[in-house]
Amino acid sequence: MINLHRMLHFAKWTLAVDKPYYRMSMTMYLAATAICLQLLNIDYLLDKNGNPFIAIGIYVAMPIATVVFAGSYMFQSFHKYKEGIREMFLIPASNIEKFLVRYILPTIILLAMTIVSLLIADVLQYLVGMIIHREPLFFVFIELWKGVSGPFDLPDGTILFVTLLLFWIHTIYLLGGNIFRNVKYNWAFTSLFLLLLFIVMGKIIPVLAHHPGRILISSCNQHPVPYIIGFLAVGVLNFWLSYKLFCRRQIIGRFINI
Repeated sequence: MINLHRMLHFAKWTLAVDKPYYRMSMTMYLAATAICLQLLNIDYLLDKNGNPFIAIGIYVAMPIATVVFAGSYMFQSFHKYKEGIREMFLIPASNIEKFLVRYILPTIILLAMTIVSLLIADVLQYLVGMIIHREPLFFVFIELWKGVSGPFDLPDGTILFVTLLLFWIHTIYLLGGNIFRNVKYNWAFTSLFLLLLFIVMGKIIPVLAHHPGRILISSCNQHPVPYIIGFLAVGVLNFWLSYKLFCRRQIIGRFINI
């Protein structure tokens, strides 16, 4: 049984241990978003209507990427705090409680930090625009909201397929984060695995090498149930394997937890 009191106690320990990591991440997010939004709002990167389409893309992509890569964050702070994994298993809480806290808490905090960084960077680029008399002057968030409020012209099945695909990739990064938890940049190893996987799929299924997005989205629109069952089944399996690897106290090998 999950005990909320134990989870809260473990969450407090997690926040204390991860505080330097969150501080560093917030600084990096804010610096990166401020520079990106400032540099991307120049004339030749605007569309014919003066909309900052690339900056809007950054605005949308960063929160999605934060959630998709969330599984890679479970052990990031422990690379600075070397005793973290050992102390984590000594805290009185069940493995499932620790797994849920280490998985959910960093995801929520880093997602919030990403959104806050984007909003602060948006205000900064607007203020700089006022100072240097840049035209057109706009808030990227407002331009994004206008686009969201307007009509979408997407092929049928696109949203469902993309959502399922992102969920599957999310679970792959969660699994990779536990397999390569001894590696500082475990997301890079997981990304390399995904790249190789997509290359192999393109070779095994030649038709996907030509118009993969169009073919898969069209197939998902015509037969959504197998896609939903397939992605969810693989996702649940990845979660289960991630939990089993998370529970392993003894790390075999220098890089891989198996």
